[in-house]
Amino acid sequence: MGLVAVGHSLPPSAITEIKLHGNMFMFRASLDLKLIFLDARVAQLTGYEPQDLIEKTLYHYIHGSDIFAMRFSHHQLLLKGQVTTKYYRFLCKGGGWVWMQSYATIVHNSRSSRPHCIVSVNYVLSNSQSKDLIINLTQAAQKEEVQTSPRHDNHSPLSTPTRAIGQSKYHHHIPSQAPNGISRLSGGAQIIETEHFGDSNGAGTGFGSTIDYEHGNLTVPH
Repeated sequence: MGLVAVGHSLPPSAITEIKLHGNMFMFRASLDLKLIFLDARVAQLTGYEPQDLIEKTLYHYIHGSDIFAMRFSHHQLLLKGQVTTKYYRFLCKGGGWVWMQSYATIVHNSRSSRPHCIVSVNYVLSNSQSKDLIINLTQAAQKEEVQTSPRHDNHSPLSTPTRAIGQSKYHHHIPSQAPNGISRLSGGAQIIETEHFGDSNGAGTGFGSTIDYEHGNLTVPH
């Protein structure tokens, strides 16, 4: 009798350089996953403007069949300080969903060493699916707005590189392997600096970061 097991190593919490792709966006949330800040790329990938989601909980935008898996990932994040979620469906504005996977880490305040917020890098792994299917009332309330809004192009953000967009303030990410047949694309152009916090282990040393969308790089100096 023996044991057969599969191990999965946790990514390091201190990331010094990151490569960003056009199918990724970031958000910052409180410890209960109430959204505080979102990268402007979320509009290209899900249809929501950042202001549509701020002060809303992430759970409101996850497919009901994936809620328990996300709850487990959330619990692991609070216990270990970081987590890579399973694939889940994020509901799109006006109907349908996109498949996503998130890498999240807890950022600590550099002065008090207490958990400050959750920072998540999110990979959009598919185009919008079942666009006419309304899953919750949030989508239904916005469907009419989407239908009456002018469309500037017919291209999916996953089929063409994104142009220069908005500001982003965050940072951490370990690339996760996407399902077969899904590729990641290059991003737009913008460089922004972040606030100073400690690492996810609670160390008091502050850090800053810059995001270079033109070259697809995120740098977090020690």
